[in-house]
Amino acid sequence: MLGELWRFIVGVIGYWQAYASGGVVTAIIALGERVTGRSLPKAAYLSVFLVVYLLVAFFLVWRDEYRGALAARKDVVALTESNAEIATRLNHAEGQVRDLATRLASAYSASYTPSLDLVYAEKQFRFYNRGKTNLYFWGTRLADDRPAIESEARVITPSGGGFIGEGFFYIPGDQFEQRERSRLGQDGEERVPLEAFVATEDSKRYRIRYVLRVVMAGGAVTVHSQNMGMKEFDWSSN
Repeated sequence: MLGELWRFIVGVIGYWQAYASGGVVTAIIALGERVTGRSLPKAAYLSVFLVVYLLVAFFLVWRDEYRGALAARKDVVALTESNAEIATRLNHAEGQVRDLATRLASAYSASYTPSLDLVYAEKQFRFYNRGKTNLYFWGTRLADDRPAIESEARVITPSGGGFIGEGFFYIPGDQFEQRERSRLGQDGEERVPLEAFVATEDSKRYRIRYVLRVVMAGGAVTVHSQNMGMKEFDWSSN
């Protein structure tokens, strides 16, 4: 408070001194007295130099403070707008980062999602890895039989070509055909569920379900497979 009052007094004295010692009005009064040889009455002199100049000094000090307040207000408004713009840009950038992270996570997850086609040909159950990374084939379950889980997984490399040894793993189907002949005889048809147990490079385990449409015609076996979907499933604990 005292500091502000002192600054005000110093400002008033500064402006008053400037006008009293070198202002235009002071110069006109001095010139008039010198030309006319007459002195300004003391009352008028005091009115001009004390009252008028002090009022002018008060106004000029107030004007300086007012202009300073306006400038500060403009700075605050500009800073507020700048902060709002920065916040908007940050929010937009955060949204882009979240979107990129979501896309990367989705791409990462998709790269490990298993895609295993089953084809029965030449008395073989052929499993084709259509995915992007290696699949680890652990075993199968046919119909209501107990799961047949191997002690060591078979690696199926990714490939869409279907050539033996390239993205391809097979299980002999001789016993399966004998089983179907004993059930269907020379002619008949049935649907048999088959499950495959696989693991991916990111150590997730899946159960992939198929339905085998078995057609027996004159003792000849034809098998058509249909993929019924997959589910993340810890078959090692079942």
